[in-house]
Amino acid sequence: MIGANSNIRVTITQGPIARKNGLRVAATTSPTSLNNYLITLNDTTLSGNERVLDLAIARNIMHEMLHAYMFDWADSHGFPTNAGLEAAMQKWFQYNQYFTNADQHAAMTNMVTFMGESLSSYYYSTFNTNNRSFPISDIPINSRYFEDLCWQGLPKTGLSPADMLRIGIVIKVENERFNGPINLAQGQNPINVAPAGKDICQ
Repeated sequence: MIGANSNIRVTITQGPIARKNGLRVAATTSPTSLNNYLITLNDTTLSGNERVLDLAIARNIMHEMLHAYMFDWADSHGFPTNAGLEAAMQKWFQYNQYFTNADQHAAMTNMVTFMGESLSSYYYSTFNTNNRSFPISDIPINSRYFEDLCWQGLPKTGLSPADMLRIGIVIKVENERFNGPINLAQGQNPINVAPAGKDICQ
């Protein structure tokens, strides 16, 4: 999704990140100097009882890389080199000049399809090397599944209640390594879910 860009240097590390409003923050991105950015992955997502699966980690890195590109655009007002990403970002940047975290997340809602395609590509390109198998789940592993996972941390204004419920389940399954029945609503039969991601990051 993000093309090569020799003008940006991104360092990825891991470490503790303070909770926000009582919730775990999966990762952060911060500028360290002009065109240099630091992505920190919360170490609790990588090991221990709260660790997430590899698809969630890949999603977190992709999400934070978009933050780095947006910070860089705000600093230099130059578009990324990847044409697909540029087209998705250009409409937003054309009308916005101030780039808060909320602004960036709003812009990302226009990129969920690109993000899902990239996550799907990662999944299938590592299918054999990561010894994956298709999970037995009532939620199919298809393009929508990967897009749903990419909605984490983004505003969901305009999505239907059904979409928001499904997105919440997919995120829970991958973030919590959840496998088993889950209740949709009172009076409805539970559905069986299982993650597509692998627990390979310890």
